[in-house]
This record gives sequence, structure tokens and C-alpha cells, in this order.
Amino acid sequence: MKIEAMTELQAVLDMKEWKLGLAAWIFSGHSPLQKKTSGTIVRITDNQVFQFGSVEYREAETAKNKIKEMLNQRVIDSRCLASIDEKERYDRNWLISIAIDSGFDVWWKDWAVKAWLVPSYIAPNALDPQERKSRGSFSWKIGEEVFDQPNFGEGPFGEGGFGESKPAEGKDILKDEDIQIIALFKAGKINPTEYIENDTKKQFKAYQLFYDVIHAMAEMQAEKQSGIFGIDEVHSYPLPTAAIARDRIISQSEWFLLHSTVVSKSKTGSKLEWYYKGHDGQPESNKPYVLDMNALNKRIRDWFQKTEKGLEYDQHFNRNKDKYFK
Repeated sequence: MKIEAMTELQAVLDMKEWKLGLAAWIFSGHSPLQKKTSGTIVRITDNQVFQFGSVEYREAETAKNKIKEMLNQRVIDSRCLASIDEKERYDRNWLISIAIDSGFDVWWKDWAVKAWLVPSYIAPNALDPQERKSRGSFSWKIGEEVFDQPNFGEGPFGEGGFGESKPAEGKDILKDEDIQIIALFKAGKINPTEYIENDTKKQFKAYQLFYDVIHAMAEMQAEKQSGIFGIDEVHSYPLPTAAIARDRIISQSEWFLLHSTVVSKSKTGSKLEWYYKGHDGQPESNKPYVLDMNALNKRIRDWFQKTEKGLEYDQHFNRNKDKYFK
């Protein structure tokens, strides 16, 4: 069946937010929209219907459960949660990005970008450069309503904001005294400091430090300027790799937490380690908390988003994801 006939996929992409169970079904290649009324799921590729209890249904459900387990853990870690609320809905573009980032074969992403159902940053090669520029890398549609559309003409560089995810001042162009700084990345829709709960894992308490240190880089003039936006224009630091973020967190930690948290690089390997001091100044536990580079990369990608200029910067220097996130 032609991809244009995938009515079930079209139906779920008409939703701005997904529950994790729905997302897991979709990434397994099936739609559960008819499950409650008829006890069936629909295979997205050909609209084949499978009844509850059939071999095909059980195999699809097994795949769905594995995917959901991964999504649950990713959301818990990024939002500093104690557990998942099964009823909660999440930004579906973020969930699609997570699926791609996790290696799932979201084979319909190019089609969805061309149809303007998801933002082009999800699959930038699906559009030619001119169309991607005119549409904006973050805009997408449900019906005739366009979300996160660029406001061309606002600001000195011919572009305004893109959706709700902004730097602290809400702009892609920041002012540092008399200097206008082009932000190469900004706060995403997931801010861990908004979700930290009193009784969650102890390790999450340091996530505010990690977030604040990295976020500050989006608002600071980078020491080395590329010159690609004009000889007189200055830009922020680009979204850092895990290794750069780790080293900056270590060097800046004392300024952010007043010595209550001790952060360092692991003696073996490249992991980020930390522990908390008790009232007596001694470590509260014998074993430090640890984030390896893969886990730190996931936090960075979930908490922050590159701006249009940041994507342009990456394209200019050929900073693709496989090469960039190490």
C-alpha cells in the first residue's frame, strides 16, 4: 500500500501530545487507536488489522513493551521523576526525536517531514535547503494550523523565535551589555529543575547544577568566533558535546553550588562523578553518583535545542550527530 494511504499514522500525527504507551505502539509499527473499541491494532505500513490474542498481536505487543520500557526510563531520567504517570501526555515531536536518537527505525520520518507533519530538524535531509529555510526547521502542521513557525523579519538577523523553547530572555538574539549575541542553542521543553521531587533518586539533585552550567553557555559569547554569520557578528557557544559539558560542569561547580556538591572526572574512563557533602563536610555516601558520556549526551539532547543559527553552524562545520555526540 502506498505510504500516502497510511491513515492510522496520519491520525496519530494529528495529536500534539502522546502517552508513552501510544508512542511505543507507533514506534513498533502499529496503531492502537481501535484497540479499546474493537480489540484490534493496525499495522501502519498496510493497514492490516490484528485481533487481540492473535500471534501477530502478541508479537507486536512484546515489541511495544520493550520500547515503552526504554521510553519510560528516558523520561524518568530527563525529567527527574520518581515514576511515570501512565495518564500523562508528552510532546510527540520530542518522543519522535528520542526514538530516532535511540536507534529505532522511524522509517516514515522523511514522509512526515515532507508532509509538514513533523519539524524538519527531525529529518533535515528530507527537504531541499531552500524549502527548509523558508519553512523553518521547527515548524509543523496539524490540519491548516502551523506551529512554531519562524517570524521572519523580527530582529537584526531576519529571524525571530521558534516556538516556546527559548533562552532565558526568550530570544534567539541575546544582549550582553552592548553586544548582541546569536544564540546557537536554547532551553528545550524539558527543564529538569521543574520536575525534581523531594523523594526521588538522590542523584537528581545535581541535575540543576548540570542544567544551569550548560544553559549559561547559550547566553555567553564564545571565546572562539567562527565568523560565519558576518565579521562583526558574535555567537554563543554551540551546544556542547558530553565531554565539553562534563569539563565545564567540573570547572564551574563551585560557583553554582557553593561547595555542597563535589564534581570530578572518574579516575578510570571519562565519566562524570559527584557526591554530596554532609553537615560535617564528609561525603554522604561511600560510592559516588556517575553519568557516562552516553547518558550525559541524552540529558543534553533532552534539555536543550539548537536554534536555527545553531543548525546552520553545524551544517557549515559538518557537525552531524554521529560525529558530534561523542
